[in-house]
Amino acid sequence: MAAGKSHLGLQCSKKHNRSFFDTDELIESYCGQSIKEVFSRVGERVFREIEHKILKSLIVSCPGNAIIAAGGGVGTYEKNSSLFKKVNVGFLDTDLEVIKSRLNSCEHGKRPLLENISSSQLKLLFNNRRKIYIAMADYVIKSEDDFKVLICRLKEE
Repeated sequence: MAAGKSHLGLQCSKKHNRSFFDTDELIESYCGQSIKEVFSRVGERVFREIEHKILKSLIVSCPGNAIIAAGGGVGTYEKNSSLFKKVNVGFLDTDLEVIKSRLNSCEHGKRPLLENISSSQLKLLFNNRRKIYIAMADYVIKSEDDFKVLICRLKEE
């Protein structure tokens, strides 16, 4: 959710000559529709199933050799828990105020769960997801500077 996964993931993949995949882009390609349209057409439950199918395919076909930027809600889908145990997971722990600023500067239309959401609802969503991601993460990256440390760690492995 506007933490910088796609941007930083792409940088990391270039630096280490690894493939990069963005699950949101793959879902849009697979469905031939935007994320917003997919949500509208099939609902969140089916969207999460599609997302799971794509994530599982990536993990099976590229074990340890790719950087995957997974959608902001991917960790909330129970079936993904076992997938995340097979790979190293980095969580970009971005301040809520930074996320709000980024959301205000981009199209909300790409983020269907954020349409008509109050500030208190956004804070609750953020806090709930944050707890899940911290629990599953191998690395918790607090800032872009810390991300540079992770990039160096990946180079050593």
